Amino acid sequence: MSARKRVAVVGSGTSGMGALYALQHTQHELHLFEANERLGGHAHIVLVERDGLEVGCDFAFVGFNPVIYLLTGPSSEEYLNPTEPDAKLETIDEYLYRNCHSIRFRDDYLVPMTDLLWSTSPNKVRRDFPTNTLVWFLWNHHLLINVAKGYDWLSIQGGTAKYVDAIVRGLPTENVHIGTSVTCGTVLLELANGNVESFDHAVHGPQALKMISPQLTQQGIETLGAFKPHRKEVVLHADTDHMPKDRSMWSCWNYKAESDTEGFDKASVTAWLNLVMEIPEKRFGPILVTVDPQEPPREDLVYGSFDFDHP
Repeated sequence: MSARKRVAVVGSGTSGMGALYALQHTQHELHLFEANERLGGHAHIVLVERDGLEVGCDFAFVGFNPVIYLLTGPSSEEYLNPTEPDAKLETIDEYLYRNCHSIRFRDDYLVPMTDLLWSTSPNKVRRDFPTNTLVWFLWNHHLLINVAKGYDWLSIQGGTAKYVDAIVRGLPTENVHIGTSVTCGTVLLELANGNVESFDHAVHGPQALKMISPQLTQQGIETLGAFKPHRKEVVLHADTDHMPKDRSMWSCWNYKAESDTEGFDKASVTAWLNLVMEIPEKRFGPILVTVDPQEPPREDLVYGSFDFDHP
C-alpha cells in the first residue's frame, strides 16, 4: 500500500468536487479550501418563499439524464469523414459553410443549442470551437439520434447542493476550510490570512495559473493559460417578460439573441424551473433562471443574482 499523503483540494466548484469525489475512498488525508462562505460553486440553491411555503431553486446544473450521463459517446473521429484529415480542425462556421448548411439551420438551431450547452458567446462558438468537439458533444448527449422520441430529464430533489453535501460528508469538519482563500503555492499553500499549510499534493481549479505560475515551466504556463474563465450573470426571478410572448411556446430552455453584422452579438438563456424542477406554478408562481439577461428582470421579481465563472 502506498504511503498516506496529505492532499489539498483548492476550490469547491465542479473541478474541486470531482477531485474530492475521486479521492474520497483513498487512504489519503484530504483538505478542501473554498474562498467563499459556501461550498459548491455553480451547484447553488436559493429558497423561494410564498405564503409560508418554501421551495429550493437551482441556479445551475438543474437537470440530468441517467442514460446520457452514465455513458460515454464514441470518439467523434468515427463520425467525421476519414478522407478529410483536416475536418477535425475546422471551426463550426467553416464546416457548415463547406457542407452548404443553411444560415437558418445555423442561427435558429445549432448556435442556440451550442450556446446553451456550453454557456459561452454564440460568436465564439461559431468561430473558435472545432467541429469534432461539437460532434462528440452532440453524440454523447444523444442529440444526433432518436430526436423525435427525446429523453426524460430529471432533477435532484432538494437541489444540486445535495450532492455537494454528500461528497463533503465524508470529510472531518476540521478539514473543510470555508471562507479560506489560497493566494499561491503548489504544495506549500499560502493563505490569505498569512498562514502557510504544507501538503504532499494540491489540486487546483480554474484559478490555478494565478496561484502557481512562479513554480511552472513555460510549457505549463502556456497549457494552463489556454483555459480562460469567462463570467456569467445568473438571475433567479419571476419576470415573464424574459419568456416568449406566446405562452404556448414556453419550454424548459428559452433562447433570446440580438444580432449584428457579424452574427449574434448578445444572447441569453432562460430556464423555466417550474417545468424543469416540477415546481407548482399555482403555489409559487413562475420561477425562472436567466443567464446573461439582455435587460435586467424587474427588481421586485428578483429572488437572487450571482456571477459565476465558466472555464
